[in-house]
Amino acid sequence: MKAYLTEKTMMDSDVTIEDIKKFLEHEKIVNGIVDDEEIQKFIDKRLNRIKPFLIAEGSEPTSPQHGRIRYFFDTQPLKKIDPNLVDEKDRIDFKERGEMPYVEKGTLIAERVPGIPGKHGKDVYGKRIEAKKAKHVTLRCGNGAILSEDKRMVHARIDGLPVTTSGRNERIDVLPHYYISGDVNMKTGNVRFNGPVIVKGTVQNGFKVRCATLEAKELFRADIRADGDILVQGGVVGTQVVCNGSFKAKFVKGSTIQSDGLVVVSNGIVDSKVDTRENCIVENNKILTSDIMALKNIETQDLGSKSSPGCQLTIGVDPILIKELTRLTDENKSLEKQLETSMEELDIDNLQELNDDYQSVVEKIDQLEPPLKEAKTINHTLIKKI
Repeated sequence: MKAYLTEKTMMDSDVTIEDIKKFLEHEKIVNGIVDDEEIQKFIDKRLNRIKPFLIAEGSEPTSPQHGRIRYFFDTQPLKKIDPNLVDEKDRIDFKERGEMPYVEKGTLIAERVPGIPGKHGKDVYGKRIEAKKAKHVTLRCGNGAILSEDKRMVHARIDGLPVTTSGRNERIDVLPHYYISGDVNMKTGNVRFNGPVIVKGTVQNGFKVRCATLEAKELFRADIRADGDILVQGGVVGTQVVCNGSFKAKFVKGSTIQSDGLVVVSNGIVDSKVDTRENCIVENNKILTSDIMALKNIETQDLGSKSSPGCQLTIGVDPILIKELTRLTDENKSLEKQLETSMEELDIDNLQELNDDYQSVVEKIDQLEPPLKEAKTINHTLIKKI
């Protein structure tokens, strides 16, 4: 690829640039020759001629750009723990591993980028140096995905979790749910997925699950929020649960359940608080030392015991409405306090702003009063019937 010129015997004093070029031509060196100025330096300086002088250099072939697959989702969503990511108390949350990707039907999830071959090179003799050919990739898809006719793009056939399988026959699938074969623990991290989640084991102590729907074996001192239904084959112990759908479990102990839908527990509720906008049904056992609020009915085989503290049952009242009223009442008290402070300080601008906020909260409370009174009337009527 390179040619060097060295003076073995003293050159004639009248050697010219053209003489050097004729010599190179005689040696069949025709490509990559240095410019005339560099040749003249070689001729003029004796010291330049006693060591090898680069007189010509060929061009190397450029590397090809191999074909690849461009993914439009995170193919490795479970990240390593970043010690630089801390919470408001400067603590590292080792349970946060990242959110699982979710795609809707019809979404472009991958495309094939064709390879680009490298450019050929040329040696000092003018001979071509072949560039390596670009490697091409094949785009494959499996369940839940569809390949375009030109085999360049993959779209989601269903809503779900896009994944890739590694190995020689790599392919892309879209799974209808996020499936965890064991427990939710340090290996999985907190679960964040906008679709259905199935956990064959237990959601362990201190871990969070945020999903559309959840099916799990057990919940133990976990924090659960679902946009839809929650089904637990076993027990729920010491867990905070919020779901916009129905909730079903074998038993509930020391937990807080808030559900927009039906709550069904097979073998009893103990030391827990349950709020539902539907019915709360305990099928085969009793309710012990618990606070149950249901907009419709509460059904149980037995209630309390002689040795345990009593239960508080409320029916005909919307628990979400109660919480909103409590929040607004607390906000009202806070604004009243700020209003009094502003009046003492005679800050007219701040006073007017707080007064506007105060009036807004009062209006919201007034709107909630009629349905609350109606709910209380229904509750009293039902209690009399009981």
